[in-house]
Amino acid sequence: MIELLDYMQAQKKIVSEISPQEEVLRPNIDHLIKRIIEERRQEKRNTIMLVIPVLLVIVALFYFYTQN
Repeated sequence: MIELLDYMQAQKKIVSEISPQEEVLRPNIDHLIKRIIEERRQEKRNTIMLVIPVLLVIVALFYFYTQN
């Protein structure tokens, strides 16, 4: 517990030493969420683009084997 309090005091000291002109940069949560959603959409597209040709090949093979 004491270590945590020391750590918090050190963090406050570090933050207070930053001049007003410098900003503490934080990630924009909305931007990060948007990026995650876009990455998931891209993964879905890639999966669909891979599954459709595989299914078409399976259907074509099934069709040709049942014709003979």
